[in-house]
Amino acid sequence: MWCLFRSHNRISHGHYCLLIVQVHPKAAKWKNTPLPCFKELSIIFGKDRATGNLAENLEDVVEELNTEAAAEELSLQDDIQPSAHSDESTSKKRKKGKVDSLLEAVYAASDRIANQFEASTKLLIAAEEDILLKKKQLNEELSKIPNLKVLKKLQVAKRIAKDEDLMILFFAAPAEEKIVFVNAIIDNEI
Repeated sequence: MWCLFRSHNRISHGHYCLLIVQVHPKAAKWKNTPLPCFKELSIIFGKDRATGNLAENLEDVVEELNTEAAAEELSLQDDIQPSAHSDESTSKKRKKGKVDSLLEAVYAASDRIANQFEASTKLLIAAEEDILLKKKQLNEELSKIPNLKVLKKLQVAKRIAKDEDLMILFFAAPAEEKIVFVNAIIDNEI
């Protein structure tokens, strides 16, 4: 922002604008031009104006950049050293052979990893399907136990369904032990 602004978002007619127009005659056409986004721009760029004795103008910044670029170019020229002549085609073939063998090793390793992931995923899916099947069969198995009331059956089913180990033990037990198993769950012994 090169001039003072009023709340109407127009460039003011003050002393600063006159100074700027004296330095930059082409800036006169912007003197009474509205700026629709003035508030947002002043928030973003308001503190970017350098002031005081140490403030740099555009010419100072450009000169400093040119000096730095020239110094960097000189340092790069000092770093360049002539290299010994070598058979480039042979070295390229060796490099390509090393890269090709490395790529083949990476591909083979990634294939093995993908196969292991696929196998472990199949095992996990099978285990989940088995647990779901047992959960579906749980109510049937509990209905086979004599003198088990509906409310107790639901409580036992809920407890067994929550614990995978209890589910495995229940289905692995013979019919006589299932009765003892269910009574132990009801009595909070398991």
